[in-house]
Amino acid sequence: MKKDWTLSEDRHQLVEKSLPLVRWTISRFISCGSDADGLGFDDLYQEGCLALCRAAAAYRDDKGEFSTLAVTAIRNHLLEYCARIVTQARNLPTLSLEAMNEDGREIETDSAKAQTPEDDTLSRLCIGQFLGSRKRRYTGSARLGVEALELKVLEGCGVTEIARLYDSKPNEIGAWISKAAKRMREDATESELHAFGLQDIA
Repeated sequence: MKKDWTLSEDRHQLVEKSLPLVRWTISRFISCGSDADGLGFDDLYQEGCLALCRAAAAYRDDKGEFSTLAVTAIRNHLLEYCARIVTQARNLPTLSLEAMNEDGREIETDSAKAQTPEDDTLSRLCIGQFLGSRKRRYTGSARLGVEALELKVLEGCGVTEIARLYDSKPNEIGAWISKAAKRMREDATESELHAFGLQDIA
């Protein structure tokens, strides 16, 4: 949510007093049982707090009870936020390590050729978000493998090129990528496995 508002001291106090509305709205209107990135309770609570702040900044005393406005604003924002996360997941490309040529570049498939520039941009944003979340979780060679995947998928680098950047051998880069792919497959949720095509990663 873009921050295009500021809070005065009295509005700040109103937000603090109204924070329980965020938790109540989530429990009443949003199913947060998913552990997919962006849809956990902490993510929803943070987004709800932003919506609450925005509602407080826009509130006028002559427009009725603040709690009514706040709950509506929080609910609407969270529904839009969840829809955006789900749409992003559906638009992610299949992340396949099997369809690579000798220098580590992905072999172009008919479905990849059919993508519009807008689809390609959205796919890159979504895959970047997914890989970034995994890079923050992993350490050691699994993290290096995610970094190599970022260079490969987002920058179009081949394994040989990545190996030069890391002053390593191409087969070592391949081992990092394989380890990262295995970790991603093991810790991905069912919805992520389906959305990201991780079932086919070796």
